[in-house]
Amino acid sequence: RVLTPALAHQGGGKIPPGTYVVTDTVADFQAGGQYGSDWEKDITFTTYLHADGTLRETQAPDYSDQGPLSGHYVVKGDEVTFFLSQPTSNWSATEKVRWSYFEGQLTFAIVDVADTSSRVIYTAHPWRKTG
Repeated sequence: RVLTPALAHQGGGKIPPGTYVVTDTVADFQAGGQYGSDWEKDITFTTYLHADGTLRETQAPDYSDQGPLSGHYVVKGDEVTFFLSQPTSNWSATEKVRWSYFEGQLTFAIVDVADTSSRVIYTAHPWRKTG
């Protein structure tokens, strides 16, 4: 007998639009190999995923070289690609993760991301849907 995990994404579908929040701690960043002055405080990331495929992300505390970010996202099956940019700098990134949504939580597995901090932001904790 084959059991289907309760948290497995069943393909198709879309990430429910809304506001998602995750707080990553100093310990999370250090466990992921991320050190430095931008990672010496717990950071709360708030990501607004709009139904039209656009997004905006803020963080608290904010650092001038970090956020806010804007961009868009494309879902294909159980993968989502985020096209991110910081409007006040020349920074941009394209990041791909596998996703699963269950009971108000969005969880990710890394496919291809820009750096160590992205790995922590996507995977240290589920993103909670708050709105």
